[in-house]
Amino acid sequence: MFFSGIEKNMEHNPTIVVLGASIFLESVANYLEMEPERRVIRFEDRRAIGQSGLDPLQPEIVIFEMETMPDSDLLRLLEDYPGIQWIGLDPHCSQVSVYITHRYATKTMKDLFHVIREVLPQLEKNFERRNMAKLEL
Repeated sequence: MFFSGIEKNMEHNPTIVVLGASIFLESVANYLEMEPERRVIRFEDRRAIGQSGLDPLQPEIVIFEMETMPDSDLLRLLEDYPGIQWIGLDPHCSQVSVYITHRYATKTMKDLFHVIREVLPQLEKNFERRNMAKLEL
């Protein structure tokens, strides 16, 4: 009985933050919301996140447009939130940058969503490891 409660808490719906309000990012967010097991949270820009930051949301992925994120801000966010995968999109040259691990070149929306699906399993493993560490404490 006790373990069934723990297993139930281990179920996790990935949280994805979409940071920006362009038509392109709105399309990405709308597509991601079509799968009910994902929780998609939208912010117009990084200032809309507020003082509490991303910690209460516990996102696995933050998707943003490269041209709206200065490198200095991105580096600070990577330092502040090391467990989050940051996916930078550049719709002008069909490029996706996944920080810190890989860089992907995409030509279509289908390619973009393939990249997102590829990143999610890695994040779920990280989530499971974090939860196991919490249980050991």
